[in-house]
Amino acid sequence: DLLMSDLVRYHNDFNNIILKNFTDRELDLLMAICFKLKNQNTNELTLEFKELKDLMKYEDRNLNKFINIVDNTYNKLLNARFRYEDDTQIDNILFFTRYKVSKLNQNVLIKVNEDFKYLLNELTSNYTKFELEQFTSLKSNYGKLIFKLLKQFDSTGKREFKIEDFRRLLDIPESYRISEINSRVLRDSTIAELEKAFKNLKIEKSKKH
Repeated sequence: DLLMSDLVRYHNDFNNIILKNFTDRELDLLMAICFKLKNQNTNELTLEFKELKDLMKYEDRNLNKFINIVDNTYNKLLNARFRYEDDTQIDNILFFTRYKVSKLNQNVLIKVNEDFKYLLNELTSNYTKFELEQFTSLKSNYGKLIFKLLKQFDSTGKREFKIEDFRRLLDIPESYRISEINSRVLRDSTIAELEKAFKNLKIEKSKKH
């Protein structure tokens, strides 16, 4: 169940990472990269375009278009840092320290921040190749972000959000009213896609105080 309420607040480390302005294809690429980086002992990895495309179910043969997706994804990742704050400190961690695209060899060299490794394993702990296929099959970027959040709570079968957290985690514009969240974020087509990934999915909107 996905329960939106203004009462309960819950975060794990990965939920503090806000992926701002990512397109559906850029989210696919990010998850494909994270899938490949899972449990890697090295901080540096070279990934072939072909393998990334296969994981993304990306069929467009225009090389420059794909390179553009890779470049845009990294540029957005520069702003998508993990941020932790408590009463004593503020800590920011960048995802990757290097991202080198070879147009000639059609691959990308990625260096992972050592401090980010545990977050990466947290991110991919529930992901199998089959679930990655589910992720890439979703058409909506909001659907992909909801899928990612819910997958971490597969075992409990329930996730609750304060409405302000829901807005923040999905990068929903502040200008959106509840009616616009219903029509643009939780639209029927997105819910229908998520229902295929999660059996007996129910969305409850609560006005608890």
